[in-house]
Amino acid sequence: SYSFCTLLRSQTSMQAIRLLSEKKEGTHILKPVTDAPIPTLLKGRREVLIKIEAAAMNHRDNWMTMGLYPRMKYGGVIGSDCCGVVIAASDEEDNTLVGKRVVVDAAVRWGASERSPNIAINILGMPLDGTFAEYVKVPSTNVRFAPSHLSPQQCAAIPLAGATAYRALVTKGEVSQGSSVLITGIGGGVALFALQFAVALGCKVFVTSSSNDKLKKARELGACFGVNYRTKGWETELKKRIRKDDIGFDCVIDGAGGPAVPQMLRLMKPGGRFVTYGATAGSPKSLPLPTVFLPNIEIRGTAMSSPTEFTNMIRLIEEQKIIPVVDRTFPFHKIDSALDRMRKAGQFGKIILTPSQTTAKL
Repeated sequence: SYSFCTLLRSQTSMQAIRLLSEKKEGTHILKPVTDAPIPTLLKGRREVLIKIEAAAMNHRDNWMTMGLYPRMKYGGVIGSDCCGVVIAASDEEDNTLVGKRVVVDAAVRWGASERSPNIAINILGMPLDGTFAEYVKVPSTNVRFAPSHLSPQQCAAIPLAGATAYRALVTKGEVSQGSSVLITGIGGGVALFALQFAVALGCKVFVTSSSNDKLKKARELGACFGVNYRTKGWETELKKRIRKDDIGFDCVIDGAGGPAVPQMLRLMKPGGRFVTYGATAGSPKSLPLPTVFLPNIEIRGTAMSSPTEFTNMIRLIEEQKIIPVVDRTFPFHKIDSALDRMRKAGQFGKIILTPSQTTAKL
């Protein structure tokens, strides 16, 4: 396309954030650079080149700095989420995408099964070069048109967190109108999308957090009750509140794990679904199996989403005019500040990154 030819004449390299093997204070360095090569499209691969307007951080980006991620590759560009404009396509079949604002499904080659990804799956940002850059290339099948009611920053917040929340809540959690849902750790991206999706679907939503301020904000988004899990007897408070309306939770959406898991299982309705998408608090030291098999509770693991689920998730956001929660926006050269905010769990919503102004020192 003309815009791509113009780019090649005017720009030979791009801004990006690379994960280095070198460490500082025990963690691998994320280094903003200005000399990263612009990705090259390969004819016959059905690829598109996207000029990134905004990208979003995920916990996986932090885990990579700690070396806690499989198939670590140093020197690559990290980042899984973005919103941007398609400026070129490798094949004529995708020329209609050029000029369109899109969001990107980070799961490349999920496979044909809806139940789980195949072993050939790749994820943007590791091992594939990712979205913390001015440009990224992806398969054309991984882009969806950006919801028109949202800003680029709000759109960038969607992909991994939105997809994970949708699959956890709708596919694995099997919620419907009137379901009682407990969402733990409100404030993180997945938990907030789960809250917004559950409210849009007519569920009764309960939340936990270590911050009273985050609980207040969650109620403003539609949660009917929240409890601070650092408060002694938090599970008793939840039990009292849920039993005003029901005998227990139909579904629990949990990204923390840890010692609270057995307590949450005892709050569930017989036949309920406990959906786990993370373990930021580690694995539970003990799991009394009778609390699972006697009430016929199902524990279901989930991560990311299939292409069909990703499409349905975007449709839900569009139809319900859901507005993703954005915490703060940082330029690329402030990546250390953004990472520090994530590590301190200070965010409420997604942390967004944007390419630095050319005058900024990288």
